[in-house]
Amino acid sequence: MPPSARHKRIEIAHYRATVRAVVGRDLSAAYALARRLEPKLAEVAGEDEAGACVDVGGSPWLLLPADASPGLVAHEALHAAVVVAEHAGLPVSAAADEVLAYLIEAIVDAVAPWIAQFARTLKA
Repeated sequence: MPPSARHKRIEIAHYRATVRAVVGRDLSAAYALARRLEPKLAEVAGEDEAGACVDVGGSPWLLLPADASPGLVAHEALHAAVVVAEHAGLPVSAAADEVLAYLIEAIVDAVAPWIAQFARTLKA
């Protein structure tokens, strides 16, 4: 997998949003690459984090290790979905959760197979 394949843009056209995902051998490697791509990226909260979602002006960046579980991808996708929804002015609540469900589905569907491919290249 070429280095450019470590960064993925996920277009959420309906809400005019872009979610970016970056994968690395671990979270710090993903963060280092993301920081080269987007210098405005804030620091990740803690070194013990498995993954992260960083909001850059309403555009979420998912930072994931190559061994991210489906649960971790979904966890970070939820954070990204909230950023997209809030930036689009959509309510985020239990009564209005269908929008979040669709956003999470779109993000996970785009990220899960892509990150699995990256993990396979590390093992090869």
